[in-house]
Amino acid sequence: MTGRSGTGRLLLANVAITLLVIGAGCGAGSGGPARTPSMTAHKSPPPRTPAAPATGVSTVAAQLTLSPSGTAAGPNSSGLQIEDLVTGTGEEARAGDIVYVTYRETLTDGTLVEETVVENTPVPARKVLRQGLIIQGLVEGIPGMKVGGKRRLVIPPALAYGSQSFGSVPPDSTIIFDIDLVEVRHQPGP
Repeated sequence: MTGRSGTGRLLLANVAITLLVIGAGCGAGSGGPARTPSMTAHKSPPPRTPAAPATGVSTVAAQLTLSPSGTAAGPNSSGLQIEDLVTGTGEEARAGDIVYVTYRETLTDGTLVEETVVENTPVPARKVLRQGLIIQGLVEGIPGMKVGGKRRLVIPPALAYGSQSFGSVPPDSTIIFDIDLVEVRHQPGP
């Protein structure tokens, strides 16, 4: 589980998701950029909890497939699609960590929802990888990334904004995040 193989990264990401801690934290402050509305939590139906397979590996990790390059690809049991475009070489993000990311959020038709660019310069946004602080698709999709990595997340409505409209996002929309991981600040575990 050194994170060198695609399977190791998936298992490590699964462990990080399993150890998800709901706790204190906020999206803004401590000198970081302000929380952006499209990545903040909203009321949505409670997530479905699928039964874990007999192997002890969660359904999320068990349902991920590997692309020929060894990166996660395809939908998992919740419908979240994870594709590593560039594998980073720095610190690995875990559930509960504070991360700084740049991203571009679009609808499936290519309509831009939001991006972290100010005057043509990417500006990292501070996010806490905890349920209730950002949309669930990011809580599940960012752990396992390493600093310097680029990842595409295709997030179904149930893990995004659900049946509510949110800003320019219509109800029941699948959204796409292209994310660059800039920095990870590990938080103490439980």
